Amino acid sequence: MKKMKKHPVLITLLALTALGQTTLAFAHDLTGSLGAASTAMDYYQVHCYNFGDGSGDTNRIYVAVRNNSTTIPKLSIQVIRDDNTGTTLPATATNTTDAANGNATFSPTIIYKGGNGFFYLAVDKTAVGAVNYSLQYHCEASDGGHTGTDIVQTINQ
Repeated sequence: MKKMKKHPVLITLLALTALGQTTLAFAHDLTGSLGAASTAMDYYQVHCYNFGDGSGDTNRIYVAVRNNSTTIPKLSIQVIRDDNTGTTLPATATNTTDAANGNATFSPTIIYKGGNGFFYLAVDKTAVGAVNYSLQYHCEASDGGHTGTDIVQTINQ
């Protein structure tokens, strides 16, 4: 019987473990970038839903954004709730802005009430200059537990 060297097996095991934990730790975080044009915006559609595992229906979405660049433009995000009437222009939206560029602190959190369904996120900036950002988003039940969360980027500028 052939003996396998322990060193390559250990490295592979550690790498796979680290990848698995990274995926779990950042399941509802993503990074993006906006181009230099002052009108550049990224749009996302977030689907919040009941897993069917007893975690319950979605009560709200939690959203925050962080400007990872030290450039001049301030970075903001708007959250818009699909009104479930078939129209594309819901009645209300809410906004938050990252007050300090390039630090580790996210913008004030948006907690937007709404049930299962679709939420729309728009990331924009105040002036010319490329920006790299981090986005946190979580669909939550009334007890704060996570519900089903899927995200699709619909426009990338």
